[in-house]
Amino acid sequence: MVSSSSSFLLVLLLFVTLCSSSGLHHVLDPTFPRVLAGSFTDVSDVAVNPLNGEVYLAQRSGSTGSANSSSPLTAPVVVFDAQGNLLRGIGRELLLSPHGIKVDPSGQSLWVTDTQTHTVVHMSLDGFLLREVGTRGVPGGNLQPVQFSEPTDVAFAKDGGFWVSDGNDGHNNRVLRFDSTYELINVLGGVANGSEPGQFYQPHAITTDAMFRLYVSDRKNFRIAIFDDAGGYLGEWNGEKDFGCMGAYPEGLRYCPTRRWFLFDGKVNATTSERLLRVLNYTGSDSDVSDFGACQLLENLEPAPDAHLCSCDPQGNLYVAELHTLPSTCARYLQQPSV
Repeated sequence: MVSSSSSFLLVLLLFVTLCSSSGLHHVLDPTFPRVLAGSFTDVSDVAVNPLNGEVYLAQRSGSTGSANSSSPLTAPVVVFDAQGNLLRGIGRELLLSPHGIKVDPSGQSLWVTDTQTHTVVHMSLDGFLLREVGTRGVPGGNLQPVQFSEPTDVAFAKDGGFWVSDGNDGHNNRVLRFDSTYELINVLGGVANGSEPGQFYQPHAITTDAMFRLYVSDRKNFRIAIFDDAGGYLGEWNGEKDFGCMGAYPEGLRYCPTRRWFLFDGKVNATTSERLLRVLNYTGSDSDVSDFGACQLLENLEPAPDAHLCSCDPQGNLYVAELHTLPSTCARYLQQPSV
């Protein structure tokens, strides 16, 4: 008799195998979220909890003028269920201008970067503070104590630690590694407008894959820089060499466990600022960390006027934070078999 856990693993393996084929595409879900258009202000990022299906929208102006508002829609982080129904708003006492949001690998907490307080906030799913990293309200480049200057994103390391990309304003241009006790243990980059391997110029988004390789969307160097879990430089995808795959201006990047990359090209060509959503195939090795694979395009989605950051759920559906569109919102693209 096959155990329930074995059955689950078999189903998951079959699903991942199917997702690894090229016979899939993404279609906009017009029913998500189930709120009136214009309910949000500058949605910067979105995260999906793989354990309970909750969706967390971070909006930059969510706390502005909302201290006396009881509406969950005016909170810095707005929470929906998997069907798009409004559940709650959180983070009013902690966040001023959230930029990136991630669900902890445990599924029990959230990590939010804030470009106005210059901190990384680790909080419960109900919005209670667990830990704050950085010096609140004081931007800078010090390491003792740690200061950030507009931190942008968080990614998770192999040992339970985490990475923070620091430099939305182009000042620090670095990525910092912390252990599971919030202690700083490594710094990558840190050179002003750096362009050499291992340096950054406005690192905007970071993510890790199943082998805990770190991928940095090095926006103004027009590339994605790739490192091993210890911070060793492995290589890059370059906007000039790999233009047909990743485009010229990597705005956002997320790895999905369905062996997909979701990437936003912030400048499709030199004459327009139109942004394009791209779906890439994961081609990296599952045994050789140094082999991160090639940039391989699977699908171009519809142009997004101001896609910013994104997330995915275990089914491979894509969630897109549309920052300055009118109205600003979170769009969901459902993964479906191609006909």
